[in-house]
Amino acid sequence: MEATPFTLVKWYMDCVADSGDAVILYCAELRWRAVHATYSSILSVNGRLAESRSSMARCRLSSAGGQILVELPRLGVSGSWQASAAPFQQTVYEDASGSVLWNCLQPRASFI
Repeated sequence: MEATPFTLVKWYMDCVADSGDAVILYCAELRWRAVHATYSSILSVNGRLAESRSSMARCRLSSAGGQILVELPRLGVSGSWQASAAPFQQTVYEDASGSVLWNCLQPRASFI
């Protein structure tokens, strides 16, 4: 009997203003056998105030035509990133049991 593969997909998106204020979004989906879990979080820095919120609810992500759309309904966050550099991917680890693939869709982008 073949084991069900383990998968972990993680998305990181950030936005930094000229003032230094910043937002980092994180979404993850884990699958292993009968286990399926999702997680999302937001870290925001406004001046000297930092705030973090998280949720086990699903996040909605889509990527097409150099644009990434993200919605975190439980966290009240949505945004759009438009690529301004070409994507790339790299296998960062590989052996007989599996691999880790880094797929950078937007090494540089504008936030809308």
